[in-house]
Amino acid sequence: LSTMQWLAPVVAASAVAMALLLPRVLRPLVTDPQLLRAAVRVPAWAFAANLGLRTVHLANVCFCKVWAAQAFGLAIPTSELWTYMPVILLVAALPINVAGIGALQVVWLIFEPWASGESILAYVFLWQLLFLVAIMVRGLPFLRRVLAEIAEGRVTVSATGAGDPAAPAAPE
Repeated sequence: LSTMQWLAPVVAASAVAMALLLPRVLRPLVTDPQLLRAAVRVPAWAFAANLGLRTVHLANVCFCKVWAAQAFGLAIPTSELWTYMPVILLVAALPINVAGIGALQVVWLIFEPWASGESILAYVFLWQLLFLVAIMVRGLPFLRRVLAEIAEGRVTVSATGAGDPAAPAAPE
């Protein structure tokens, strides 16, 4: 059993425990009640439901990436893909990746014992491209409304003079 195979579930269980318990544990320790106001106001059932839905979403993302890697012809064992996928998703979420490109590709190279670096990188770039296209297609139905809201905001801002340093200050 490799270190990652037992460490990843321990880290995941710790994150779930902290997410569920931290607001309640920190409440007596925080001197400024406004700091945890939002976390304390959320009912425990809503917090657990949110965490559950996020977990289902992440499991779906992991499943899709594992399936796509196998469909792409990468001969990486499924157990290894599932073990390292949380680490890959964590690195993908870091702000050091520009449009998902950067450190993410380096992390995928941990699978080099099972597949060549070139095929791994080709898969990762193709995944990023398809994901980008999917996000753009998903946003198309909302584009007209968003552009109208932006145009309306410009009209409102220019009519009120808000944001214009040369405009006279509004009376209070």
